[in-house]
Amino acid sequence: MQQTQRQMVTIMITDMVGYSALTQQDDTLALQLLDEHRQICRMQFERFEGKEIKTTGDGFLVEFTNPLAAVECAVEIQNAFKDRNDQSPDHTILLRIGIHLDNVIHQDGDVFGNGVNIASRLEPLSDAGGICISLPVYERVRNLDLSFVSLGKQPLKNIQEPLEIYKIMLPGVQDQTHLTPMQSHIQSVAVLPFRNRDSTAEDEYFTDGLTEDIIAQLTRIGALKVISRTSTMQYKHTEKPLRTIGQELGVTTLLEGSVRMVGSRVRINANLIDVANDQQLWAETYDRKLTDIFELQLEVAEKIADALKTQISVAEKQRMERTPTDDMEAYQLYLKGRFYWAKRTESALNAAGDYFRQALKKDPNYVEAHAGLAFVYNTLGDWVVMPPKEAYRQAKVSAKKALELNPLSAKALTGLAHVRCHYEWDWQRAEEMFQQAIDLNPGYGTAHHWYAECLAAMGRLDEALKEIQLAREFDPFSLQINASYGLILYFLRRYNEAINQYQNTLEMNNRFFAVHLFSGLAYLKVGQLDAALLQLEQAVTLSDNSPFVIAWLGYGHALNGQEDIARQILQQLNEISQQRYVTPQACALIHWGLGEQAQTFRDLKAAMKDRSLWLAYLLHVDPLFDELRRQPECQALMDKMQLQNSHA
Repeated sequence: MQQTQRQMVTIMITDMVGYSALTQQDDTLALQLLDEHRQICRMQFERFEGKEIKTTGDGFLVEFTNPLAAVECAVEIQNAFKDRNDQSPDHTILLRIGIHLDNVIHQDGDVFGNGVNIASRLEPLSDAGGICISLPVYERVRNLDLSFVSLGKQPLKNIQEPLEIYKIMLPGVQDQTHLTPMQSHIQSVAVLPFRNRDSTAEDEYFTDGLTEDIIAQLTRIGALKVISRTSTMQYKHTEKPLRTIGQELGVTTLLEGSVRMVGSRVRINANLIDVANDQQLWAETYDRKLTDIFELQLEVAEKIADALKTQISVAEKQRMERTPTDDMEAYQLYLKGRFYWAKRTESALNAAGDYFRQALKKDPNYVEAHAGLAFVYNTLGDWVVMPPKEAYRQAKVSAKKALELNPLSAKALTGLAHVRCHYEWDWQRAEEMFQQAIDLNPGYGTAHHWYAECLAAMGRLDEALKEIQLAREFDPFSLQINASYGLILYFLRRYNEAINQYQNTLEMNNRFFAVHLFSGLAYLKVGQLDAALLQLEQAVTLSDNSPFVIAWLGYGHALNGQEDIARQILQQLNEISQQRYVTPQACALIHWGLGEQAQTFRDLKAAMKDRSLWLAYLLHVDPLFDELRRQPECQALMDKMQLQNSHA
């Protein structure tokens, strides 16, 4: 390993606009434009002595010794693409560029640290064809013959203090600048958990449900960035200042309020606050019948959009106006189902399923309840709590029923896309459905999350990384999404970054078993076996002795040369299988760790029949199984899963 070095440098990050969408429409053209883009960029990197650290799918991470060279290079790149686009208007190439000056750490040919993190946050803020720079860069290039516009101090995700940001206004790009300093403070919103006033503890599900429903309405407005429920719920009992919460969530406005439910009536107070100056943008008190709850949710969402000067399209308005159910008892049962679904434990998932089924007895046409049941079954299958083949089949039935009732349900599309991916291995159809769900609800974090995992299974890891980063933008404190982000970094062989991501996630909550599990895999790969076994043991305990997690511990002991312990765990799994379901893949892991290839593939074939979720990752992208991937038997299994052509 090379020696770690810390140095003050200028980092440039670039990204092609709309590349992922183009790959779905015409992958041949996309690759042609990608190659042309790289040639133009590299010509300018060489001219201004920029050091290309790496490509990031359809972008670059480049290091310069000084900000002047970086900015001049960025300007020339954008000018070159403008000239090129003038000559080829039918197939334009547009870039966004972010530049920051800070300390970075050089290690093993890569760079890490604030210089990279902040530059990556600046790039999405620039216009298509534009450049965004930080204050440290601006102070060193302000005398250049360029036009700069300050966006003021902006909160950047995972950056402790807001940073003053500037745009470089280039000819032909000014008209694309929609983000003014004032607007930048009112285009993103987080709905804090509504407070339960004077109601019983049993009514908590209703208060949480109302919060989530308002979030769901707002996410249907494509022009708004809305933070997901799992990230805002951590502030349920907090006394933190609103400005601090806004900075932590990366938003500029917060909706807070309270709920009081008495009999058949509900009283709601709501306040929309500008985080930067604690100014109240809008406030209202509602006293309504419970039967008017959906109308109330729509009105609140429209008032927020109006206060933020955000347009709602006709299609968005139509989706927002759809009434989920006319049966208030079914609605309350559904809210209880969601309340338990959010806990994600095995017992809570089973309780959630029971409540969704009760809601459907009251209203068989309740789309959201059918979709909720699909999510319960998908999760039970993902973590092999029940046989995946059985779980995914039931998820498919529920999701399809929801779509029969409402073909434009983003949740139902997401649930069915997950089935298409992990049960049917119909990767193309799964991708189409994920994209349709995201088009309908751009801020739906779970759709971005599961789509990222689908892309990872297909071996399209650079795209998966971008998609999981989008999911984190909408749900920055979701443990599941942050764990998956680390997992995709691990699949990309960026082990140090993955381990760092897992450590950051454990700081949020060290009781989530999946993070310990994934962290153990990364430590196994880098040869830190003691650390790996410690993480895997914690994962077993926190998962309530999940057989699948126990199997990874057995695999770890096998890699550590502790054959006796590995075989004891294998025997333990055989005994557990007499009482509950154990995926054949669990035994395959340990047999592979013990070097028993024939038995490994017998178990993997059985796991294929059961549709174990991890199978696609293991066969296709998990770096711990690179040697297995070279075996002809593995190639045959991938052919059956229709993964061969997408193998990277």
